[in-house]
Amino acid sequence: MSTPAPFAGRVFNLSMPRNGLASFARFCRDIGLPTALSAPTRDHRWTAAWLDGDVDSIFASPGFAHARAFAGSPWWLPEFYKIAFHKVPGARFVLLTREPGAWFGSMLGGGGGYASGDNRVHAKAFRRELEFLRAVHAGEVDDRHDERGRRLPLAGLAEHYRETYRLHNSEVMEFFGRHAPGALHWGELEDRRLWPRLARFLGAEVPIGYHCHVNARVVPIARTGT
Repeated sequence: MSTPAPFAGRVFNLSMPRNGLASFARFCRDIGLPTALSAPTRDHRWTAAWLDGDVDSIFASPGFAHARAFAGSPWWLPEFYKIAFHKVPGARFVLLTREPGAWFGSMLGGGGGYASGDNRVHAKAFRRELEFLRAVHAGEVDDRHDERGRRLPLAGLAEHYRETYRLHNSEVMEFFGRHAPGALHWGELEDRRLWPRLARFLGAEVPIGYHCHVNARVVPIARTGT
């Protein structure tokens, strides 16, 4: 079987939080892709730019120029994948999913039952805008958020979050199914062949037994073409 040609373009992970984003970033670094994840995007204020509608500044930023793989905010935020698709011709996209109930359980655990990050961004991302504005005006939550602020609660909203999760994943797959089926790789976190399949999609190879999980031992890999 021939060795796949290394992919030289940019890769965007469109998965919602709590879907292996940190593991994806580790994987990308392992196969030699300079990667921007979470903390760098906050440093670059990409999410704030998305919220303000200033998307051009994201693609013009030094942080964007210096990276080839992207995960976390703002890439998964509502319909931003459409902008990335048109702004970066030839890019490839990744969608990682899991069982919706397990995903929401991870969301609850990750934030202690509350929204993680900025309240305003969270409300827009998870389609709770009207509820958020009412709560802000009533003084129940903070307009913006730090670790000591009053955060949006997730309790009692399991079905809403599961439906929002399903909707995001379905919209992404439907969009690429219509416009560029070969540009999107969809993988399930529970799939033992996730990483080898993703590697092949990106023109890389991983050895037998490779498994990527942050805080777990990672088997060294040989990069394609080296």
